[in-house]
Amino acid sequence: MYSMYDEEFKKGMLRMLKEDEEFRYAVAGLIGLEDIRASVARLQDSVAKLEDSVARLQDSVAKLEDSVARLQDSVARLIDTQTKTELAIASLRKDVGRLANNFGFTLEEIAATKLPRLLMDEGITIRRGDIRLRYHIRVDNKEREVDVYVKGKGRDGKDITIIGEVKGRIDRSDVRRFDEAFKNIDAFKFIFGHTIRPEAEGEAAERGIRLYATYI
Repeated sequence: MYSMYDEEFKKGMLRMLKEDEEFRYAVAGLIGLEDIRASVARLQDSVAKLEDSVARLQDSVAKLEDSVARLQDSVARLIDTQTKTELAIASLRKDVGRLANNFGFTLEEIAATKLPRLLMDEGITIRRGDIRLRYHIRVDNKEREVDVYVKGKGRDGKDITIIGEVKGRIDRSDVRRFDEAFKNIDAFKFIFGHTIRPEAEGEAAERGIRLYATYI
């Protein structure tokens, strides 16, 4: 509750501030010191908040560096895996190539075994021992390799040249390619394979080329 004493104290303080210069400066100094203390307190609080922000930033940077390190490790493992995969594919291609060569040679052997009987149905007689595999002949003044080559005799006793190609699966394109490669040779021509595509049969009939399959 406001009292007369408070009023008198207030009047006394105002009178001293007006009349006593030393007192006035002392009060002003005290007021300024409190402002400085308040400012320092606010500054300290700001510095504390900044230090906390810096700590969080450093933690984020550390996490980012860790993530980058893991990413680099993953990339290194991926490159290593890709290199191993490429080496495995290269090795597989070599194996497939060797298998294809062996497979092709086996087909040629099968063709050579079956050819005397197959040609007999065409009225052509040959000797098994005369058959040459992967034989080079001259075509248009160039040497070309033919999978199967043999000389035989027809029903009329005349000599006949027989040339053949061996394929795993006979397609229309195989027929066209074989015919174009040896079109200028007067010979009985055939293609021997495991399977024959239907469209290849029509193409072969038009070009006068016999198609034989292993199951015949």
